[in-house]
Amino acid sequence: MIDLWPWDCMFMPVNQPTFIDAVLTKEFPDPQELKMHHFWEFLGTGSKNLWITSCAHPAAKGHDFFASLLYDHIRNL
Repeated sequence: MIDLWPWDCMFMPVNQPTFIDAVLTKEFPDPQELKMHHFWEFLGTGSKNLWITSCAHPAAKGHDFFASLLYDHIRNL
């Protein structure tokens, strides 16, 4: 069953597997630093640069970033 899904058609924003991973690239632009962080660490505090909320979800500017990536992806289909 798993091979029936068109995995090669999946949208991977900025080459990241998930929306929150894409947002983390904005919080941590340095790839080495990015590897050392996970969104759950912001539970209760939020991220320093306000990309992730205190409930460990993308903040408003994270949603704006993702919307622009999705828009560009759809336009280029």
